[in-house]
Amino acid sequence: MQRITVPLKPINQIALHEQLDDAIGSTYMGFSINRRNLIIFLGNDVTSEERTEATTIIRNHDVTVKSRAEVKQAMRKARLDNTRRNQAPELDLAVYGDEPNTVRELAEKIYWLELEIRTLTGQ
Repeated sequence: MQRITVPLKPINQIALHEQLDDAIGSTYMGFSINRRNLIIFLGNDVTSEERTEATTIIRNHDVTVKSRAEVKQAMRKARLDNTRRNQAPELDLAVYGDEPNTVRELAEKIYWLELEIRTLTGQ
């Protein structure tokens, strides 16, 4: 196993892992972090081009770049927020008439949960 050790700087661990795995594939084995360094582990069959590519990715890593999972999560959150703000039909609380406030509050919460479930599942 070969290593590339660089001084530690702020990183998005998930995104960096994706970038390295996408770029150099099976020769990339993972990384570890200690107090001072980021250590990239590469297989013994790594080429000099792959080492250079890995080093370039590490040095140019932008902590603000999101992983695919983070992008997907942000899109899901935006869709829910949009539904909450713009597309939600009004709940008719008059149906609950003289019920105590706690019953009305629970009805609102259940209504919003059902709306979010429908939004998440695409129904």
